[in-house]
Amino acid sequence: MSRHRTSAIYTSNRVKDRKISRTAYQRHYDHTTTISGRCELDSHADTCIAGENCIILEYTHQTVNVSAFSDKHKPLENVPIVTAATAYDNQDTGDTIILIMGQAIYMGKDMPNTLICPNQLRRNGITVDECPKHLAPINKLSTHSIICPDNNLETPLSLQGLILSLAHQLFMMHGKSSV
Repeated sequence: MSRHRTSAIYTSNRVKDRKISRTAYQRHYDHTTTISGRCELDSHADTCIAGENCIILEYTHQTVNVSAFSDKHKPLENVPIVTAATAYDNQDTGDTIILIMGQAIYMGKDMPNTLICPNQLRRNGITVDECPKHLAPINKLSTHSIICPDNNLETPLSLQGLILSLAHQLFMMHGKSSV
């Protein structure tokens, strides 16, 4: 019978008093106007892409080169990877939900909408039911929504032509939701 042992973990001495010699404040946004845009599902991307309707919560200090759908377009170089957030106003319930996207490519003003990668959501335990209710098989009901089981939260999806997105617009203003 094997025996599992746990060894002690030692950390270095901690410094109790630390002096900060200088701080810096950097403004990233002009918060005088409300920015609205959609969050569209994009199964062609391998990560979420934060558009103009997002704010940056954290820079990862990593960048990526982003290629377009065609080799005729030059790749965008050194595009930052961030943790970004946007507010979603559910007009059916009146709730405002803050969507936080980790490891998102930040396109900012170069892209008015945000692209959500369904597989990235699924990899993080979120259910994405992309099948519209009217196209669901008779023996399988569709919720046509994004479901976060940890928070018991269901966000409806909308089909506008061929584009699948959150059912309502997103509004960001100085980190707060506005209608």
